Amino acid sequence: MVSPADQPRLQDSCEVSRVARKDESRVQQFCASPGVHYICLGACSSHHDPAGAFFGPAAAAGDIVLVATSPPGDLSGFAGVRRKESPCEDIGELTLLLRAGHHRDETTVALLRAAARDARAAGMRRLETQLCRETGHTLEEFRRAGLHALSTLNLGGVTEVALEIDAFDS
Repeated sequence: MVSPADQPRLQDSCEVSRVARKDESRVQQFCASPGVHYICLGACSSHHDPAGAFFGPAAAAGDIVLVATSPPGDLSGFAGVRRKESPCEDIGELTLLLRAGHHRDETTVALLRAAARDARAAGMRRLETQLCRETGHTLEEFRRAGLHALSTLNLGGVTEVALEIDAFDS
């Protein structure tokens, strides 16, 4: 993982870093753990293996893969962004997973801020994702992270959301 000096901090509650290749299996095990739940899914992710699209043969060049670590070094969250395959190459698909108990804490906001910052640095102007109704107050957490919802569309318990990165102020 990235050195502690290079990791963004949010009120010392967690550290967010890019996933190094040597840590991929540890992160995959975390994402498959029973106490880890998806908060939002990009179209590249599946409900059965939300993070699987970002590892091994399914990984794409340019993927942004981040983890949050809470004291004493336990993984508490995962975020992945993949550039959308469409005529609009400035759109990224966001996937976010959190360990139970971290749904309403600063882990969500820290991961969203880091994902938005890295996506913007990669030339993306918008993130798209899908929320299920069980994820609760995620739209509020997007706002707390400094992201602006451009549009939301509710489809039978799933809400598709488009988030503006240009408005993001790191």
